[in-house]
Amino acid sequence: MGEFSTYIIANPASGAFSTQFLDSVVRDLESFVPKVHMTQSTGDATLFARNCPDGSLIVCIGGDGTLNEVVNGMAGSDKTLVIAGGGTGSDLGRTLGFVPPGSIGSSLNNPRLSMIDLGMVRYSNGTRYFANVMEIGFGASVMMRVNSSRGGRINPFTLSVLKELPHLKSYHLHIDSDPEHRDLEAIEVVIANCRYFGGGMLASPLSDPADGSLDLHAVPAMSRLSLIRRFGKLRSGEYVKLDEVVNISSSEFRISGDAAPFEIDGECIGSTPVEISVAKGALRVLTPGSHEQGKAIT
Repeated sequence: MGEFSTYIIANPASGAFSTQFLDSVVRDLESFVPKVHMTQSTGDATLFARNCPDGSLIVCIGGDGTLNEVVNGMAGSDKTLVIAGGGTGSDLGRTLGFVPPGSIGSSLNNPRLSMIDLGMVRYSNGTRYFANVMEIGFGASVMMRVNSSRGGRINPFTLSVLKELPHLKSYHLHIDSDPEHRDLEAIEVVIANCRYFGGGMLASPLSDPADGSLDLHAVPAMSRLSLIRRFGKLRSGEYVKLDEVVNISSSEFRISGDAAPFEIDGECIGSTPVEISVAKGALRVLTPGSHEQGKAIT
């Protein structure tokens, strides 16, 4: 792999962060003399990753929100991301694979990578990338609660769903993609690059982060009771087979209509209208050797 700089970006505020986990990663990479950066505020991980030298290896310790910040600092560069885990949800790693402490260093002796696509979101405040999943509507409202929760015995995502149910509402949305146009009342729209969200829920069973397209799943307006009855199908991914769910695969979407909140990779950042497109092969990720999309780094 040649000469490269190694950096560890860790979020001490992440729900599952521990100094023991960080120390194990540092020990694993000792021969590469890693530089550790502890994030201190929102946007800090993006700025640090952006300023890392070309060709750097960046190990991320944190949840999907931290990963999203790191991805936004790396998109389109020749830097390589390592997903080490250490977050509460860590849903991106469920699709791409984790490279856990104790095996990162050995993975670099015979490294493998995946060049994956990113979703690019244009909205009123600018442009952001996402590697995993974007949600519009109910899921974004749930994520706001998740991000403000203090943890506990119940899964924070499940608890937040229950707390947000009394506020369930639908949005009249216009969804344009080439060649489709849909007008619908929806409580939730998922735009997926990878497969999981919400701490292991199978959001988009067939999504492939290297196929040049995004998968949209729109859940129509329904009662609270109907949503509760379908919750098992939402967790398992079976919901995409329901006749009333709209499923579209495309490289570009334009979504307008009612102002609906949206979140990307766990970060609530705005409301519709939005334009979403694919940035093909925009992120290089070090993956476990068994990953089916992996190939040798030269």
